[in-house]
Amino acid sequence: MARTRLSMRKIREVLRLKSSGLSYRAIARACLIGKETVREYLGRAAEAGLSWPLPEGLSEEELERRLFPNEPVSVRKESEPDWALVHRELRKKGVTRQLLWEEYRAAEVQGYRYSQYCERYRRWTKALTPVLRIAHKAGEKMFVDYAGMTVPYTERETGEAREAAVKVVEMLLARLRKRQFFSLEEINAALGPLVDALNDRVMEHLGKSRRRLYEELAKPHGNLRGPGYYS
Repeated sequence: MARTRLSMRKIREVLRLKSSGLSYRAIARACLIGKETVREYLGRAAEAGLSWPLPEGLSEEELERRLFPNEPVSVRKESEPDWALVHRELRKKGVTRQLLWEEYRAAEVQGYRYSQYCERYRRWTKALTPVLRIAHKAGEKMFVDYAGMTVPYTERETGEAREAAVKVVEMLLARLRKRQFFSLEEINAALGPLVDALNDRVMEHLGKSRRRLYEELAKPHGNLRGPGYYS
């Protein structure tokens, strides 16, 4: 029986971790796969002349074609999202339906549209067994989150697990929740493109991006804090 291939997303992560200097054993532990599997895929990448970072614009289909040149590209079929997993993910800070749908469509190009995705999730939740809800009277208790969201990372030299408190919009940190980092520099490098994309996104209610608002309203008056302060 043929062994199931790793997803292209997982292979990308293997290549990224290898470029960070990790051993096969450490990569296998981080990606929850076997050490020989790591060796196999890194060998395929080397034969294909691929290393991290991968060429810009390289699609998953082309990556698979280059890693498996003599084998047919796997046919992707639309699959129903794992609604139980979606339900658990939505309990995490910064995780939204929009984010989960974007991740779903990245893996299922022909998958449900956002409205269909939300409707099917709503139907799934109707079948859940009701859970006990605890009512809190206003002013009776106060719940404080001192640090907000943090990003876990592992010190490469010592293997010590740490948490980095980052001042950034929670929905950006939520996009990094499945990645493993080994330094603050890696975290900052991953956050940079996400922050730029957020600042350049046009807000529907204003018709302008955060960056545009910053350049029009704040920068001329000496405010140099950057566009991240506009929402």
